[in-house]
Amino acid sequence: MTLDLVTIESHTSVTKTVALMAKRHIRRLPVVEHHAGDPHPVGIITATDILHAYPPKVNPFALKASDNKTFHVTAAEIMSRSLQTVSQETPIEEAARLMRNGRISTLMVTQKMKQVGLITESDIFRVFVSIFDFPRGGARITFAIAKEEDTFGLIAPIALR
Repeated sequence: MTLDLVTIESHTSVTKTVALMAKRHIRRLPVVEHHAGDPHPVGIITATDILHAYPPKVNPFALKASDNKTFHVTAAEIMSRSLQTVSQETPIEEAARLMRNGRISTLMVTQKMKQVGLITESDIFRVFVSIFDFPRGGARITFAIAKEEDTFGLIAPIALR
């Protein structure tokens, strides 16, 4: 999970959002609104959202930027408002299942309606690689399990030390 969050507010221009994403080398930004001084998540904006917002001939992430001064779109206009959230106690396999089933790349981690982090597909990959990465070697046994009335098999690797 990413704990050091960079966020934007819903009124932030997409041009400023692009600059922040490029500067920080990030592909997703939570969009927050402040209530009683605390930031509350209201959406998320991704690099893909930005690419779809710009005209097809313009790449907002290009090294030689085009004249974006005439492009007046805010984060609120293109962000995704349907947020999928989990708690810090959510098992990693449940987070992965939610991401796969929802076809999403990011889950917001909240605690008492406050955002505390993000889980991305890169975080999930890092966990699974660490599970199966044995620097000193090891043995791996694979086996097939067929579900009742299913014709496909599920291959599940098990590593032994």
